[in-house]
Amino acid sequence: MYSNFRKALKQYRKSKQFTQEELAEELNVAKVYIGELERGKSSPSTELLIRFSKLSGVSLDEIFCPAPTGFGVTLQQELFMQLAKYDIEASNELTKMCLQNIETYNKLTKRDSDDGT
Repeated sequence: MYSNFRKALKQYRKSKQFTQEELAEELNVAKVYIGELERGKSSPSTELLIRFSKLSGVSLDEIFCPAPTGFGVTLQQELFMQLAKYDIEASNELTKMCLQNIETYNKLTKRDSDDGT
């Protein structure tokens, strides 16, 4: 699920000519964590995803749901497509948790844009 994030993180770092240490400072995390994320050894927290999205200007939809056909797929649509692979009970709980994270992200980004930040 995080392979697109790993690619986006590394691509952003290289486009800015940042070292892993410099990007870690920008995101307020440890240098070793950036390396682990890029290699797929760690998964990003929701907070880190939001910070990276704000820093890079890349939306979470773009990171998790690239639309190779040119038709936009929302994060929620991708989530439901992925959850369809699993049993209904697990899907309901995971869906609720993911949608809560999406709502939190939307509230935070709206609040920041309202504040002018």
